[in-house]
Amino acid sequence: VDEAIKAYEKALSVKPDYADVYLNLGIIFKRTAKLPKALKAFEAVIAINPNSFQAFHYLANVFIDMGKFDDAEKALEKALEIKPTHFGAAVTLSHLLALKGDLSGAYDLAKGASQDPSQNPEKHMPMINLRYNSSSFDGCNDQYHKAQQELALLATDLMGIDLKNDQELISLFSQSEDILTKYDINGKTTDSQIFTGRVGTIDCRRHKLAFDNYNIIPSFCFGCYKVQLSADTLIDLLKILITFWKVEFPNNNTAKCMIETRPGIGGTYKALVYCESLKDAEAVVSILPDAAAIFSTKVAIKRGCSEYANAYPEYAEINFDGEQPFKYDPSWKTSEDLINQQYQSREELSPDCYDVLRSSLTIKDVLIFRNWVEYAENLSDSSFKLDLI
Repeated sequence: VDEAIKAYEKALSVKPDYADVYLNLGIIFKRTAKLPKALKAFEAVIAINPNSFQAFHYLANVFIDMGKFDDAEKALEKALEIKPTHFGAAVTLSHLLALKGDLSGAYDLAKGASQDPSQNPEKHMPMINLRYNSSSFDGCNDQYHKAQQELALLATDLMGIDLKNDQELISLFSQSEDILTKYDINGKTTDSQIFTGRVGTIDCRRHKLAFDNYNIIPSFCFGCYKVQLSADTLIDLLKILITFWKVEFPNNNTAKCMIETRPGIGGTYKALVYCESLKDAEAVVSILPDAAAIFSTKVAIKRGCSEYANAYPEYAEINFDGEQPFKYDPSWKTSEDLINQQYQSREELSPDCYDVLRSSLTIKDVLIFRNWVEYAENLSDSSFKLDLI
């Protein structure tokens, strides 16, 4: 990445009005969480080429990450003014309107962007994502609504079976694909995590930005703990997910099941329950032996994000009988304040839209599970196979 940035900067020293180079620089800065630099790069593109709909679209995404929703909306409207058929801008604007609480406007845009999805499975995603992310969205009685209702009934059936019976579990869960086929729903997502519990109340973007830009651990993260369960096989991860639907955690804790794809982070199949304190984490662990832990090879209490512990190994050390040995460095506050001044959390900006209590199977979850199956195949994990039925 650093070499690419140097090459682009060298090109700009020769040709200062090279719009494509600024665009590529902006994309790199966006992906590496250097949002102020990304902002300047995309603004430079627009100064050179005011009709660059791509630059307006990328600029809007930066504004969204910064919590500047009004600026993002204006940039997206400009992108669509320049190119009314820009699918990506329409999808992003639908997502943004949902964040702002305008679910009717979000629905209209998602529906328009989803025209003729049979020719492009990607065009199902605006409608799928809208339902997935929005707690107060009912929508109309369309194919997505009907499919979601049937998936909820299927989840209830899954919660009622003996999870030690692999054949019954595989047979029943496979009906989720039959439901999507029945309603002619397809789609593809790069997501690899399925969430349960109170979803949306944890917004780690600002904290990750502070770490990525300044290599500091934000003060909030010193009170963040998680209970991690590790599984050996895909079917055991699925069993933990279904158990999470059933378990009543002390604070409706946010939880997720995931496949590990991050570079430098060990493990394969994981489940995490996020906790507000060490005491909260210990309470979660106390109820797991009779639930998901029977499908896990290991249950452990950990502190914050794995990336933090990689940078500061002492952060991972937990004292269960007193104060923690690794403490927040007060000199970090100046850098953290710079981040907090620029970026608002989504909980502050759209508390109703993204405060979702999820305890069932969604259309998007089925698509994510497809990614899990592909991941398992690459690991030669044959635990979830239809021919086992």
